[in-house]
Amino acid sequence: MNRLADIIISLFFPHRCPFCGKTVPSNMAICKDCAGTLPYVTGKTCPRCGRGFEFCHCRGNKFAFERCVSPLYYEGSVRKSIINFKFHAKQSSAAAYAALSAQMIKREYDWQQFDFITCVPLTKREFKKRGFNQSEVFARALSRKLGIPYKDALCKPRDVKPQRTLNSEERWLNTAGAFSAKGSFPGAVVLLIDDVITTGATLSDCARALKEAGAKQVFCATIACTAPNKINAGQ
Repeated sequence: MNRLADIIISLFFPHRCPFCGKTVPSNMAICKDCAGTLPYVTGKTCPRCGRGFEFCHCRGNKFAFERCVSPLYYEGSVRKSIINFKFHAKQSSAAAYAALSAQMIKREYDWQQFDFITCVPLTKREFKKRGFNQSEVFARALSRKLGIPYKDALCKPRDVKPQRTLNSEERWLNTAGAFSAKGSFPGAVVLLIDDVITTGATLSDCARALKEAGAKQVFCATIACTAPNKINAGQ
């Protein structure tokens, strides 16, 4: 009966690749073509921002988090997919993002045990306008994939300018002190989730808030990371 139900559901709501829109079997995260052509983060990576060394631009930045990893670069079909996920409520893409990110997290953080997963929050106004928090949808999908509990650990009490409208220096000033912890987490090792890392300013301020609430270490993961030439292009 379950198999029959899956077939009926797939006829009316086919599973699609989040990067190209092609119909794929329900047991596949993405189509074979995209699997072979996506802009993956490969080779030697920066131990802080997670980009390939040729794209790293975090030297000199003092992050409050220990490290960030991302499976993809924010360009081409990846950029289009995340924009649809974030601004056009394509929440079904979260499962595919989680599958790709889980592989990277298991490989790069294989030695690390996490107490819980949390995500970059939205203000009440931002949440009301968008209707959902894309980082939370992604984080909860990762929680299920990795078997790590999800905790609603952060809040964003005040609105700030959208980071995508600012340059690198402005992003750091914009997010300074913007986030707060919801409770205390003494000695916790946290996996902090967002959709994209650009300068790292947002993740760093969230990590700062978690550590002020007692967290011992904060590691980060995102769906994608920008290359240097993307930062000042309003992305």
